[in-house]
Amino acid sequence: MSIVFPVDQWQEFIEKTSAKDRLILIVSGRLGRQILPKIHHLRQMTSIYIYCMDKKANEEWSSKYSKVKHVITKFDELISVITNDQQMN
Repeated sequence: MSIVFPVDQWQEFIEKTSAKDRLILIVSGRLGRQILPKIHHLRQMTSIYIYCMDKKANEEWSSKYSKVKHVITKFDELISVITNDQQMN
């Protein structure tokens, strides 16, 4: 399921999700910079993938967030990495 919200509604949406639920987030580098400081600590967030054009720049700022699993620039790679990560869980 794909859900598009204005940035200011993301945290509220995730907080309203049951604490028993586990969420995977695919986010752009730009949105990631804005939203990760607000949602990274939430229990519901288990894995965050940054899908972007500038891998190096986004790896730099995202490295301080342990739930960021990968920074990826190619769609096929994104799908493959998420599939592999979920099979391991």
